[in-house]
Amino acid sequence: MVPQIDILRCANMLLNSYGFDEATYRASSRASACGDQGDVDGQQVWGQIVAAIKEMATTKAPTALVH
Repeated sequence: MVPQIDILRCANMLLNSYGFDEATYRASSRASACGDQGDVDGQQVWGQIVAAIKEMATTKAPTALVH
């Protein structure tokens, strides 16, 4: 089992490196590849990363505080 913090770190790294569309595509591709190879655990982990990428992209970070 992969700790949730590692899932979030990986999702964050992919988002920062590639942006939403490419990060989602890459993580989804990895999940599919794991599934094709019969690696159920790997497919599940990459599926969690895809979900985390989508969650991070839809969660709006707070902007600068106004005084």
